[in-house]
Amino acid sequence: MINIEGKKYKFRHKGIEELKGYDFIEKNYIKKHYPKFKIIRTVVLYGSNEKQIIEIEVGFLLNESGDLILGIKAPKLFQNAIKNLLDYWN
Repeated sequence: MINIEGKKYKFRHKGIEELKGYDFIEKNYIKKHYPKFKIIRTVVLYGSNEKQIIEIEVGFLLNESGDLILGIKAPKLFQNAIKNLLDYWN
C-alpha cells in the first residue's frame, strides 16, 4: 500500500511534513482492513527544472522538461512503472 502526497516542487517540504499526519488514516482504516499490508509513504512532485531528487521522502518528480525522475527510495511500483513506460516508448 502506498500513501502518496502530491505537490508542486516548490511545496515539497510541505508535502514531506504532511506525510507525518497519515498515522490516523493508516491506523484506523488501512491497518484495520488490510492488516498484512506494508504501508509506504512518499511524496510525488511536478514542476521545476531539477534533474535529481535529494529528499529521501520524495519518490518521484515529473519536471518541466517532462523528465521522469525517481527518488533514492522510490517504491518498487514506481520503478517498474517507469521501466515499463520507457520499454514501451523506446
